[in-house]
Amino acid sequence: MSDTPSAAAASIRGSFLAAIFLMATSAIGPGFITQTATFTATLGAAFAFAILASILIDFVVQLNIWRITALTRKRAYETANEAIPGAGYLLAILVIIGGLAAGSVVPQSGVLHCR
Repeated sequence: MSDTPSAAAASIRGSFLAAIFLMATSAIGPGFITQTATFTATLGAAFAFAILASILIDFVVQLNIWRITALTRKRAYETANEAIPGAGYLLAILVIIGGLAAGSVVPQSGVLHCR
């Protein structure tokens, strides 16, 4: 028996790797929104296209992530660990860091202050 993966297994593994990368990068969204507010205030309408493109890309990425999560019927960290051993734990750490960063940006009053 050969130790080389089949084309189907390689394709599934590639899909999992893409989903892991996209999920990890989407965790940086709250910091991006804060910076977007700052750049919009200084650049005005010139930055509008970048904002719109970013929102559309994020929407498509999130749909893909949820599709893979729903089809595999596993938690995201389990899917990540199957694709790359240990990647699920890294994903969890990145999500926690993103949540802590988002919590430090928005004060308790709920009003976003940009300096």
